[in-house]
Amino acid sequence: MVCLSNQFFNQPPDKKSVYLNGVSPSPLVKYGTSFLPKKDKVLQWRDYVSMIYTSDDDALKQRRPTGQKLY
Repeated sequence: MVCLSNQFFNQPPDKKSVYLNGVSPSPLVKYGTSFLPKKDKVLQWRDYVSMIYTSDDDALKQRRPTGQKLY
């Protein structure tokens, strides 16, 4: 999980933005940031991924086919 998290957060912003809250292709996975360049004068922020687990059935519906790259 740590390795996948590092791969995700090391991507360029445009690739991560696919998973932004409100536009993510999955209702169970959301990406967000607290950085607002137009408002923030201090370069200190957090990026996060929210993953919701409801049941095995829901998780399997959202699962990628075996062998498909995550990013």
